[in-house]
Amino acid sequence: MSRLIGALLIIFLLPACIENDRPTPFCDVANPIEDLAWLKAIIIDLEESIAEDDNHFFDTFWFKQFSYQGTQYFMQGDCCASCFRVPIYFNCVGDTITFEVPPLEVDSLLQTINSGEIIWQGGSCSF
Repeated sequence: MSRLIGALLIIFLLPACIENDRPTPFCDVANPIEDLAWLKAIIIDLEESIAEDDNHFFDTFWFKQFSYQGTQYFMQGDCCASCFRVPIYFNCVGDTITFEVPPLEVDSLLQTINSGEIIWQGGSCSF
């Protein structure tokens, strides 16, 4: 009987100990840069602009993914502090969005965005 219990414990606990090599889906895809056509198109455009740009205007852009209140978003940001570009936010289907957040929740939103994952960056950003 104790062997049966031991065997059952191994059967049920072993899968929990095995590492999962599959990436966590974001916007229902494993690799947003490759799997979301709208995001891939923007990044290809930026990469082409970077290749043609001698002034390094485009190589300061980056993309971050983050979740806020159970919904997943992307942010196109810029690491050029003196450029004064406004970040652009996208939902999973590529629509640009704005956040209408009550004043008391702004800090929470900013912390969430700051803790998001950089998924692509131009050549001259350093984080």
